Amino acid sequence: MQFQQTIRKPVTCSGVGLHSGCRVSVTLMPAPLDTGIVFIRKDISGSPKIQVSIENIRPALLSTTVGIDGVQVQTIEHMLAAASGLGIDNLLVEIDAPELPALDGSAQTFVSLMLEAGIVSQGRRRSYLKVVRPIEVIEGNKRIAIRPASKSSVTYTIDYAHPLIGRQTYDYAWSHDAFVEEIAPARTFG
Repeated sequence: MQFQQTIRKPVTCSGVGLHSGCRVSVTLMPAPLDTGIVFIRKDISGSPKIQVSIENIRPALLSTTVGIDGVQVQTIEHMLAAASGLGIDNLLVEIDAPELPALDGSAQTFVSLMLEAGIVSQGRRRSYLKVVRPIEVIEGNKRIAIRPASKSSVTYTIDYAHPLIGRQTYDYAWSHDAFVEEIAPARTFG
């Protein structure tokens, strides 16, 4: 996956926002080269656009939120996981509410929609961030670290004082099939 990719044709789904309880319709559409992922709020006059970027992340509880000029889109993590896991770089996402739908609580529906739309190469090399030294952030009992490596892999450990969860560790080496079969169907909890 060295070249930027988008989807071939628009696809739509609808559901209810997990935190807002709002009905929402989402249309995923192809985007030009170097667009990135952009949310378009069709429910607001002027249809403001919100680029997914570190600068546009907004504080949120139990979800990922992006916003600009007071306009936000919440609970975007499952859709972003689907796009990232399938190698989609450029995507327009039209929504008519402030939050993406929860659907089944996983990224699977978004993966299915994107595969149904078809994924197309856009013929220009994508840019990569290269990890050149270890970085670690610790906040209370939470910790995340990233280290230089030749392949993408993740080790995740969760430790909850609950009999159904307890302490679990999962090692994941990225591949298209592993993402579609193991990661995308994983559901949120809480």
